[in-house]
Amino acid sequence: MFSLFERRDPWGTVRRLKDDRGIAVRRYHNGESVKSIAVSLRRSPCWVYTWLARASRGECGWTAVRSHRPIHLALATARCALEPVVSRAGQASVDAH
Repeated sequence: MFSLFERRDPWGTVRRLKDDRGIAVRRYHNGESVKSIAVSLRRSPCWVYTWLARASRGECGWTAVRSHRPIHLALATARCALEPVVSRAGQASVDAH
């Protein structure tokens, strides 16, 4: 069983996703077109451009997986907005008795 970050190529060898990212960037810098890189790695051109952009920023560890978890949930209700509602609901049930 292979993890999500591994992939078998047609010859049966296992490649890590992190290695594919580095290979794609290296091949682009050697003059190969984005389309040919994408076809040979069985990825989309958009995928290649994504990793080219991250590599060009010069960040340390640019091949690492980034979380897709949202930083802020726009529709989440703030806890301070809920407290008055909850306290009023409790008072209403006490007043009814």
